Amino acid sequence: MVIVIVILTIVTILELAIGISRIRTAKKRSKAKDKAKMTIG
Repeated sequence: MVIVIVILTIVTILELAIGISRIRTAKKRSKAKDKAKMTIG
């Protein structure tokens, strides 16, 4: 049972890390788009 709990915790931590990285990349992309709009404008 302990092994199952450890695996679940690792999976949740990995999912959180992936989600955070995705959010960061999305923010970077939106910032780049804003910069492109400013240069075009």
